[in-house]
Amino acid sequence: MKTLLNQSITLILCLFSSLVLQAQIRGIIQDGSGQAVIGATVLLQREADKSLVKGNVSASDGSFSFDKAAPGQYIVAVNYISYAPFQSAPIVLGPESMKHDLGIIRLQENSVQLGEVAVTARKQLFEQKIDRLVVNVSNAITAAGGNALEVLEKTPGVTVDRQNESISLAGKDGVQVMINGKLKYLPAASLLQILEGMNADNIEKIEIITTPPSNLDALGNAGYLNIVMKKQEDEGTTGSYSLSAGYGRGALASTSLNILHKKGKWNLYGEYGYNLNQRPQRFYFDRVVTTDGSSISLESDSDREPTSNNHNARMGFDYQLNKRTVTGMQFSGYNNRFVLDALGHSEFGRNGSVDTLLDLVTDLRSTWLHGAANAYVQHQIKDGEVISFDLDYLYYREENPTDYRAEYTDQISQSQTEESFRSGKRTPIQTAVAKTDYTRKWNQKLSMESGLKYVHSNFTNDLSVETLQNQNWIRDPDLSGIFELTEQIAAAYASFSYQHSSKTQFKLGLRYEHTLSNLASETDPDFINRNYGNFFPSFFVSRQLDASQSLNLSYSKRINRPTFNQMAPFVLFMDPFTFWSGNSALLPALTDNLGLSYRFKKWFLLVQYSYEKNSIARYQSRVDLKTNKMTMVSENLDYLKTLNASLNFPITLNKYWEMQNTAQINFQRALFPFEGEKVSVDQFNYSFNTTQRLNFAKGYSAEITGQYRSKQLNGQFISLPYYGVNLGIQKKLGKNGGILRFNVFDLFDSFVYRTENNLKSSGLVMNGSWDFIQRTYRLTYTQNFGSQKVKTKKRAEAEEKRRVNAEE
Repeated sequence: MKTLLNQSITLILCLFSSLVLQAQIRGIIQDGSGQAVIGATVLLQREADKSLVKGNVSASDGSFSFDKAAPGQYIVAVNYISYAPFQSAPIVLGPESMKHDLGIIRLQENSVQLGEVAVTARKQLFEQKIDRLVVNVSNAITAAGGNALEVLEKTPGVTVDRQNESISLAGKDGVQVMINGKLKYLPAASLLQILEGMNADNIEKIEIITTPPSNLDALGNAGYLNIVMKKQEDEGTTGSYSLSAGYGRGALASTSLNILHKKGKWNLYGEYGYNLNQRPQRFYFDRVVTTDGSSISLESDSDREPTSNNHNARMGFDYQLNKRTVTGMQFSGYNNRFVLDALGHSEFGRNGSVDTLLDLVTDLRSTWLHGAANAYVQHQIKDGEVISFDLDYLYYREENPTDYRAEYTDQISQSQTEESFRSGKRTPIQTAVAKTDYTRKWNQKLSMESGLKYVHSNFTNDLSVETLQNQNWIRDPDLSGIFELTEQIAAAYASFSYQHSSKTQFKLGLRYEHTLSNLASETDPDFINRNYGNFFPSFFVSRQLDASQSLNLSYSKRINRPTFNQMAPFVLFMDPFTFWSGNSALLPALTDNLGLSYRFKKWFLLVQYSYEKNSIARYQSRVDLKTNKMTMVSENLDYLKTLNASLNFPITLNKYWEMQNTAQINFQRALFPFEGEKVSVDQFNYSFNTTQRLNFAKGYSAEITGQYRSKQLNGQFISLPYYGVNLGIQKKLGKNGGILRFNVFDLFDSFVYRTENNLKSSGLVMNGSWDFIQRTYRLTYTQNFGSQKVKTKKRAEAEEKRRVNAEE
């Protein structure tokens, strides 16, 4: 017993000492001339078997350290391209040696000159980072030949609602979309058109940012989607082009061209993309309103034959003025022409009997033109201190004339009447943005970011509806008018990051935005005049539990401002019995977002809760019981509470088969006024996304993506469940022969948006389905040209750092 007691005490003391005696190893890496070596790979290994304990990279002053190392025997290995590897003598850590300083380590240049090598490494399709999920679109087989909107529809956690012209994230539709880190300042409907015309072959990756930092605008309640376009990083001239053709009950075609050149101080880039889409669409809608024992009904379907031609272009340059200063300019634009011929049939009834038929022929033409320019300067004041200046100008213009020819048939008298009318919309939008950002790293633990921003926007809508009477077009004053919105937003922010220890980091930010908003009509220059300011705090806490686990806690406050179309008091004509209208009483919505995430190796769990006051619900219905006309308006809910949990879990079965899965559950509770009463609605929904990647021999690979989404709440309406499956195969054609991809989008032709109203007890029953996309087959060929070599030093350093991050 005494022997057992002594052994137990010894074991406890050993365990205790291993927890308490946390030692430190440190050093400074320099080259032969005494200059600091930045970014060298430093590995702490066990002496016995050379197994990796920790990894690090040298800082801007060449220093490195390994904190809280347990007692034992170690060696330190240092690697840096073009220099001979370094390995320290054995290091013994124990009760008598808590710290070990290696002093200055001088690396010797390697006498063997390395040649250039071709890089063939492939990034993972999904990369989960601390504050965002990265989707590497350029590696997605099923994205080839498609457009940016289709890519988003397959992205985990993102919901694209084409019928309501919205993009939502974690159950909230206040998503802001950036392209290369810059907001587009566009209405949601227009943004969807841009994304649908953007060739996916020009996209490098998409970043999903659920907790935006304070240096980003406070606009939006759901987060940001940042679409990053391809850009040259290495010396030389490279490029790529792609050709794609497909069919989905209508023709599809696309082409893209990228040219990238970097030499010395210059970095030049340009890209062009073209998309043709002739896939047909089919809409169906019915509603029944019952009151005082009497009912009126409408059943409508429409066959639509659209043709969309979209041209996108971007070009720019970066120039290194000196070692510390870089400047550049970028110009971009697009021309989107959309033509639609539609044939609709509607049946109107009372008390279960059809009394009127309507056949409606629609000829719609829409042209969106866009041009943008950006200029920037970035200057490094000293190591760890950077200031930058940005100027942006964006111009948009939409021309949307539409002709209608209606034929009414009275079922009782069998008489027929015809009516011709037309609508027009001209919408110029101008936005100017100026901003400056300043960052400073005070020391190894504390850094700061701050900045100022000013945005000036002018939005004009010239609407007209005319009816043909006696061969003359007569303007309808109730449906016509000119409205102008001028909005100015001034913002300032500051944030501080503090590295409390090697495992704990804090980030605290505060942003202030002041808004001046004026909506003018032809008769009232101050129809709406608002002047308000808000503070938007945010904080982020990260804790590294061990080498494979971490916790993150975040909070941010956001704002969702009403758009021009949501506020302006015009009535937008859709068909003789359906209208969209603005709501001048609409208020901004404020959201408090709280998030908690847990990472275990490559698995990532995120739980978010948000409370949104005055949440804006789009396209809520108001039906006139006398005329059977329905007007869709945006309305404020009292509040919207959302609890969301998502789990990203990649699984690698073997070297041939890897998968990325995302499961998401969502609970929402909304309180809103309806017919003079307060109505509370609860909704639980869930979704699942999976991407299966199969790698075969001889350059063949395949990809299968699938998604399912259950019911989802949208004010008075519920979006019904849908699912979609996509399939793609790929063949690499020799060393420089390019890549051939064949994919099938919506394999089971199931991607149909269906809705029903959520308040059937009120006497209003509505159902609808909108089929925008059909099963689509595409064949795409992609070819890179120019030098396929890269500078060995730069790429190898990046690979070493990637290895260290992976081990950590």
